[in-house]
Amino acid sequence: MGLQELVARLERDADARVAAIDAEARVAIEAVERAAASAASERKAEALEGKRAARREGLQRELSLARRRASAAVLAARQAVVDRAMTRAAALLERAHEDAAYRAAASERLVRALAFVPEEGATVRCRADLAGTLRAALAGRADVGVLEDAATPPGFVVVAKDGSTTIDETLPARLARARDAAAMEIAEEAFRAR
Repeated sequence: MGLQELVARLERDADARVAAIDAEARVAIEAVERAAASAASERKAEALEGKRAARREGLQRELSLARRRASAAVLAARQAVVDRAMTRAAALLERAHEDAAYRAAASERLVRALAFVPEEGATVRCRADLAGTLRAALAGRADVGVLEDAATPPGFVVVAKDGSTTIDETLPARLARARDAAAMEIAEEAFRAR
């Protein structure tokens, strides 16, 4: 083997080695480029997911606020209806004694109220226009007296003779209790809506 053959062989070996190194380098470069593209895609996806999560959180807050506002509007409307009904009922109180159904109901309420009064008896205060109806309901009850009192609002008040029990069945008191019950119902609904 001559020098030329040796040089040619060395050049071929060097060219083959350069080609192999070049091929390895290309494979490594492609792998790095793929890894870089994948990392960039992951960073982009993470950034997008972060933005989506922030947007979802913001939308949830807005939705919650809108629901609370809508609930508040509904509750305010219900309260307005209750207020209008109470105002109308208050205007009708002064003439309630003219209604036969009211007088019958007042007699029944008096009998029920007396169940809570001690055995010593009671005094029933009412206006003169209701006194006859209540006296008729008390027929045979000597332990209960009816006192006509122009200062008593429409309806009646039962006071135990020993002062231990007072039952306010005046229409303004009953109306106030109904208003309180409606307010409680509205408040309960407000808390359930949250």
